Amino acid sequence: MTSLAHWIEFNYGHLDVLVNNAGINSATRAKGDKHVMEKNLTLTSLDAHEVLNMIHINAISPVLMAKHFKQVLAKANGAKIINIGSWLGSISEKNTGGNYSYSVSKSALSMMNKILSYDLEHDKITTVVVNPGWVQTDMGGARAGLTPEQSVKSVIEHVLDKITLKDSGLFFNHDGKHHPW
Repeated sequence: MTSLAHWIEFNYGHLDVLVNNAGINSATRAKGDKHVMEKNLTLTSLDAHEVLNMIHINAISPVLMAKHFKQVLAKANGAKIINIGSWLGSISEKNTGGNYSYSVSKSALSMMNKILSYDLEHDKITTVVVNPGWVQTDMGGARAGLTPEQSVKSVIEHVLDKITLKDSGLFFNHDGKHHPW
């Protein structure tokens, strides 16, 4: 990652926006293997290694991206980081059992983002978590209410274009409304 950040800095001078969108859920992690999926979903099959793997990908990796791109983001004088979260990471909104790994990893992302906001404040880098909505992707499925294009357009118009440093550390819906923790 550091070499990519240096390449961006050399060729463009700075980076205005970093979107951390990579992530996995129980189904994508399982790749069709019901046994692996159960290790992430149910209490009776819960596996610590599976939980930690999902936390690493969904919560720790976005912060590591920020770490590697911090220097080139700081040169933008007002850069923004969008970390893609999920409503399942909201403790107050979670209303069913199960789905341990994914829910915990997205909740951890919110805390990592909050901590990161303080560490990036001096460099005038705004960092937020955004719930993109239910999107028609491999994770969301064909029945989801938003196309990827609709979700991205909403995030740009209602979050990216409007947030300022005072919003750093917060959790938003794709429509710009504050998402409950």
